[in-house]
Amino acid sequence: MRRSTGVRDEFIVRSKFQRDWIEGRALWLLAAIYLGGVGGGLFIVSVLVSWQIGLLVAVGITAIGKGGAHLLFLTRPLSFWRIFWRPQTSWISRGIYFVFLFIISGLAYYFIGGVTLMVISVFFAFCLIIYTGFVLLASRPIAFWNNPLLPILFVSISLASGISLTETIHIFFAQDISNPELLKVAGPWVVSITALLILVYLVGNFFSSIAAKESVIYLVKGQLAPFFYTGVVLLGIILPLITLICAYFEVLPSSALAVAGISELVGAFILRYSILKAGIYSPVV
Repeated sequence: MRRSTGVRDEFIVRSKFQRDWIEGRALWLLAAIYLGGVGGGLFIVSVLVSWQIGLLVAVGITAIGKGGAHLLFLTRPLSFWRIFWRPQTSWISRGIYFVFLFIISGLAYYFIGGVTLMVISVFFAFCLIIYTGFVLLASRPIAFWNNPLLPILFVSISLASGISLTETIHIFFAQDISNPELLKVAGPWVVSITALLILVYLVGNFFSSIAAKESVIYLVKGQLAPFFYTGVVLLGIILPLITLICAYFEVLPSSALAVAGISELVGAFILRYSILKAGIYSPVV
């Protein structure tokens, strides 16, 4: 075997991609991350447009989808209660608390209403969509995740998914929404902000460290590039943005919003998968 002499060669030899988050049972963890973001984002958007059905759907996605995925991820589901033990030191433990508190406060707001319950439920919905970013941020050996912009990016993705799911469901099952125009205006802006955050996140990582740079190269020029450009750039950004703008100016019918919504939801899932898969452990030199 050829002896590595360059810095890049030495890095590749002494480092490795993480697989704990994307293979085998860990795919259930990916599903939980995604569904938690969608559920929390949908709840916040539903509060903003006073959409009662959306509130209930959001809680259901979180309780059944995210909660069920977490249980399927565990090798011993009946021992899940042990996760509650370390909220003072573990973001995963805090996340479980956020899930339960969101479900309880979300249901309370749906059935009872009131400003106080609205504020509390929105707060825990926000915690639900941002804490995963802090879970990854706390993974110090993986430089690509160790970026303070990651939690903000997860919030933006989740809100975009919430708007997309609201638009999609509303097209097929018309329900009273207090301000549907808000969705038409907010949709393009949130997708654009998400695209900008992705760009800044990648550029920042490219210039931050060797390990983070390798992750960016793998994502935009390596084996993951076709998946990233097709799933994230095309389906998650370009197609939804063009469709939303055309629908806003009535170039396309309102039903086209469903296409934009479904496309963005697929792109949001692929973006999370790409971020997880591109994680590289920093080399031990």
